[in-house]
Amino acid sequence: MSAASQIAKDPAAPPMLRQFALTWLGIISRTTATHGKTFKIYGARGIKVWPGWIGDEGFWRFATWAALELGDRPGPGYSIDRINNNGDYVPGNLRWATARQQASNTRRNRFVTIGSETMTISEAARRLGISVSGFTYRIKLETQPRPRLSPKPKHICALRECNYEARPGLKFCCSKHKRLHRNRVAGAIRRGRKLALRIGAYQNRHPLYVV
Repeated sequence: MSAASQIAKDPAAPPMLRQFALTWLGIISRTTATHGKTFKIYGARGIKVWPGWIGDEGFWRFATWAALELGDRPGPGYSIDRINNNGDYVPGNLRWATARQQASNTRRNRFVTIGSETMTISEAARRLGISVSGFTYRIKLETQPRPRLSPKPKHICALRECNYEARPGLKFCCSKHKRLHRNRVAGAIRRGRKLALRIGAYQNRHPLYVV
């Protein structure tokens, strides 16, 4: 068992040294353990560790450098993170960062420029006081061309007029106008029948006598 593993499992070890041991083990696992779950996003991408930090002696070099350059952990929510997400684990590319800062330092992030400052979408949404989904929806509205509202085109019929009378050989340009003509004819017939009934009733009430 390596010295870092022993220190990481020893609850009596100094907290700062134990934190450095856990960090160093995680770095070695991400970059060298091909069977690990995180190797594909670290070691497989070409992320490497500075050769001076490999092995037991490398752990002590890492712990010494971190104690002198980074110091003790600022708070319980901090962990060591790379400044350049595409860079290696080398001196000068590590820092203490919060979980929010680390989430803003990934390859999946999308960046926006507001004024002269470039930031992630989540950071911009947080500053504006809105949700990330609401911010991305606003970006979508601004980047996509807005459809121009045009009046619905009117259907131009080949017939000049629709008559109530059915003419032989009458052709319609579409089924819509055919139905329209049929409905108009049927309506005229109904109105004609009603008018004939009303005229007949009037004649019955007021018979005309021819002298």
